[in-house]
Amino acid sequence: MPSPRIVGGKVRSVAKSLIVVAVASVITAAGMFTNVFAPPLTNRRPSAQAKSPAASTASNAELYLHLLPRADTFFPIAVWDQDPNGGNVPPSYANQATAFHAMGVNIFVGLYSWPERFGGDDGELEAAVAEHMFVIGGGDPFSTTSAESVASIATLISKIPGASKYFIGYQWGDEPSCTTNVASQVATIEREDPTRLQFDNEGAWVAWLPRYNILGSATCLAQAEANLRATSIASADDYAVTDPWQTQLCTSGGDYDCLWVYGQEAQNMRALVGPDNPVWEFVETGTNDLGLSAQNDGRAEDPNASPTQVNSAVWEALLGGANGIEWFCDDLLPDGTAVWDYCASNGTIRSNLSYIDHTIEHFAAEINAPAVVGGLSVRSSNRAVPIVSVQKEVNGSTYLFVESDRDGTTTGNYRMSRFANGTAELLYDSNTRYDPSVSEQGETFRLNSKGLFEDSLPGNYSVKIYEIFPGTQNLNRAVQGDHSGP
Repeated sequence: MPSPRIVGGKVRSVAKSLIVVAVASVITAAGMFTNVFAPPLTNRRPSAQAKSPAASTASNAELYLHLLPRADTFFPIAVWDQDPNGGNVPPSYANQATAFHAMGVNIFVGLYSWPERFGGDDGELEAAVAEHMFVIGGGDPFSTTSAESVASIATLISKIPGASKYFIGYQWGDEPSCTTNVASQVATIEREDPTRLQFDNEGAWVAWLPRYNILGSATCLAQAEANLRATSIASADDYAVTDPWQTQLCTSGGDYDCLWVYGQEAQNMRALVGPDNPVWEFVETGTNDLGLSAQNDGRAEDPNASPTQVNSAVWEALLGGANGIEWFCDDLLPDGTAVWDYCASNGTIRSNLSYIDHTIEHFAAEINAPAVVGGLSVRSSNRAVPIVSVQKEVNGSTYLFVESDRDGTTTGNYRMSRFANGTAELLYDSNTRYDPSVSEQGETFRLNSKGLFEDSLPGNYSVKIYEIFPGTQNLNRAVQGDHSGP
């Protein structure tokens, strides 16, 4: 029977078996594998009666889980440096907060030069609160009396009903140099307000570990890694498609092929901060990233990421272990004019981000769940196109997430022995939106007596999500309702 999340579908069976061992891994055609991430921090919330963790003893993970919603439908999706009360939005929206809320964004992060005056702003916080959106911004580790100081924000919060719930953290810098002592700055902010998070995003160096240290020296790298670990949320940005500075490190047969770097970046952050601390990753949206792609003689893979590439990049990050996604919306027009809010004002980008955000929300319970270790073997039929995969379990149901990890097509062979003679129902196929002619969403695949089934990944960085049923299930059983996704 179709899962409660899909409709219809035909059955396929596989007669042959392949033996490969892999767990939450990037899998090569030859069966080689690398364990790429620790089980991610679960967004499962404590009970409704759970008390706030003691401020002096709360870990980053405890504070994070306390401040963000407990619902299984919530996944952190942030937008960088936007004005919640700002304009340049379609006529149907009152401001940036209403526009981004409709798109599925739930957090504003990085409100530069905010608040504008001690204890007062230009309506940004109130606009975010009105849309039940969270805010991370402000904080001044060097002053207790400046407009951006903790004391100033506390005064502002006291003036806006409900604001205390939605202001969850401080962000006072971005891409600090390796000579900056972020831990010292964090300690200062924590002494003034130990009840909220600290955020200071790191730069592109994170994406290229472990083989490449683009910072230059081991000492600089060590301090940068310490800075990443110092904050409540580990965050980094490297816009793989539009970054023209590192493309020589991700060439394939002379052609740029860089999207996989998003997965590597998430894996690197996870390895640096451990399995419990939150990891968020910036993803490009389809802008030229404020003219980034034109730098270095325009040696970027593409001047702008396509809608398909944006979707694939997000899933690379998620399957790599990211607990949150951050959108970067700045663009530079040909005449040199900077457009800071291009995601809301550009219809193509707005539509694509809305689709991606709501898809993430639809599968939030599964994404938030910790990875299942063991019981999965994967083989790619194309040696040049590995497959990244992860299993999740939610309320007794098992889900398999897969994505092709290079440009090109392949067929994945998936072995899950404990589901011998079972079925795999395709809940999500990225091609349903981006190349409907090859979409298989809603199809059902039969696992053979060894728990093996196979399916194609027909496009560059295709993404699929299956629900796996044991062999005792009846393919024709009845279901209530349809949950097929956006």
